[in-house]
Amino acid sequence: MRTAAEAIAVLDRLVGTGEQPDGSNNAPPITTWWGLQGPWCNMTESYAWAQSGWSKDGGRTLDMPGVAQQKPGKGWARVDLMVQAFKSAGRYGTTPKVGAAFHIGAGDGAHTGLVARVNANATIDTLEGNYQNRLARVTRAVSSIRGYCYPAYEPGASPTPTPPTQEDPMAAAYLVCRRDGRWYLTNLIDPPRYITSTGVLAMLQRNGVPLLNKDTIPGKPAGTVEDDVWKQLSGETA
Repeated sequence: MRTAAEAIAVLDRLVGTGEQPDGSNNAPPITTWWGLQGPWCNMTESYAWAQSGWSKDGGRTLDMPGVAQQKPGKGWARVDLMVQAFKSAGRYGTTPKVGAAFHIGAGDGAHTGLVARVNANATIDTLEGNYQNRLARVTRAVSSIRGYCYPAYEPGASPTPTPPTQEDPMAAAYLVCRRDGRWYLTNLIDPPRYITSTGVLAMLQRNGVPLLNKDTIPGKPAGTVEDDVWKQLSGETA
C-alpha cells in the first residue's frame, strides 16, 4: 500500500546512513538508486516513495501519477523542481501532515525531508537525508517551514516512528564571527563547529539563521558578552 507509514518506515530503517566518504555526497543505497552523486536530501524522499509502493517494478523506479518528475522513474534531486511539480499538481500547502515532504530555504527551497510526526508544541519530527551528511531524525519548528508537498497516500494506520534523538541545531543555532574573521556554528550548548565562508552562505540561505558577532547575543545588549561565553563560542582558551 502507498501509505505514509510505509514511506516513513523505509527511512526509519536507514537512519544513520551516511556519505562514503564523509562530505562526498555519495550515500548508498540512496544516491546509487538515483544514479547521481550530489546533494541527496530530495533523492531520499524519492527513494522512500519508490520503496513503499509507488513503483510498478519492485522499487527500481518511482511511479507517482499526476506529479511530473525531474528524472522519470527517479523523482527529484532538486527541491525547487519537486515543489513546483507538486504545486502544479495541486498537492501543495502550508499545513504540516504526516508523510508530507517539507521544504525550507529561499524561494521554493534548498532542503527537504519527510514529516514523521506533527507535535502539539508547534514542531514536527522529520526524517532527513543529507542532514549533516547523513540520514537523521530531526525536530523542527513549524514556523521555520516554507511549505509541504502532499503525495496522494492511501489510507493507513498512523505511523509510530522512533522519536528523534536530537533537535535540529539550526532551530536554535547562531553563526558567530571569531576575532580572526572565521565563522563558527553553535547552538550555545554543544562545541562550536568551524564553517568555511561557503558553508556560512549556504546555511544562511537554507535556514535563515541569525548572524551574531561577538558583542551580540540574545537577551543581552551589545558589548556585554562575558569573556567566558565568548571563549566557549569561539573555541578560544586564552
